[in-house]
Amino acid sequence: MNCQPGDMAISVNCNNPVNLGIIVRVLRQHVNTPEWDYGDVPCWWCESTVPMTWYLRWQFREVRALEGPIPDRSLRPIHPPQSDQPVAEPEQALA
Repeated sequence: MNCQPGDMAISVNCNNPVNLGIIVRVLRQHVNTPEWDYGDVPCWWCESTVPMTWYLRWQFREVRALEGPIPDRSLRPIHPPQSDQPVAEPEQALA
């Protein structure tokens, strides 16, 4: 799994391009329900400060919400640099 509860993550490889690059907080592992059934795909229940969009094909409707399931394969965790790793100054990084 790419993420764990409490991680901040960025959405990548999304089925819906409007969700690309959204920053989310991973809350917990998603448990399938009749409305949100991802089969055997590992998913996380996530929240965001901007609406995310899902298209529920079997119901022929679009859902926009601040939280919902995201497959683990569509998330990359965001980790701050370790305290022992120097952070490059912007002008040094471009040189």
